[in-house]
Amino acid sequence: MNKFLLIFTIISLLFSTSLYSQESEAEDELYPMRIALTNLLFPQGEPGLNRIRQAFLSVKRELFIDTNYRSVAYKNMPIPTKGGLIQPAPQMIASILIESGIQPEDKILIIGQNTRYISSIINELTNNIYVLDPGITNSSGLSYNVKKELSYYGWVEEAPFHIIILFGAVEEIPQSLISQLIINGKIIAPLTYGTGSQILTSSIRYTNGFEVQTIGDSYIHRLK
Repeated sequence: MNKFLLIFTIISLLFSTSLYSQESEAEDELYPMRIALTNLLFPQGEPGLNRIRQAFLSVKRELFIDTNYRSVAYKNMPIPTKGGLIQPAPQMIASILIESGIQPEDKILIIGQNTRYISSIINELTNNIYVLDPGITNSSGLSYNVKKELSYYGWVEEAPFHIIILFGAVEEIPQSLISQLIINGKIIAPLTYGTGSQILTSSIRYTNGFEVQTIGDSYIHRLK
């Protein structure tokens, strides 16, 4: 009996080691690509980028896209996802992160669809995250606050926020969200114009109004 148990244990260990080896090889296959993309978006030595760089590097993009696109997970390109949504190009994610300049004590509101990837990165920068996303069907295991809804009224009971991110294109900044910012807080949002083109904007709230600036290109699904 003991001999049988010994043989069974050895076989189990060999099988587990084989699976671990296969998983490690798969991870190693993408890791150099993740490093290369991170270096492109957040060059080493750039002042103030180290925390963002580490947060971006620690979250695997391939976990948030269809397996058919795994080989291009670290190409600087948008990737279509279920329901007609888009996982935007990493350059757009980088622009949002850099413009946000998130500090550990900052309180962040993210409103949109397909938010789990960017929320996971931001969660490496601060624990004070509130997410409105109707597509999050199971929030168990998430270390941030979630409501399964899409509302331009924001999260009034948790306001004010340092940063509000709209993860999806809109035609204009909802006025209802501006009042939920601290003074000098920002709303970062993709805006549509003309025939459907998009720009990524940052709107800063002042005591007597707010100012909208263009911070980059945008290609993402429209918020519905």
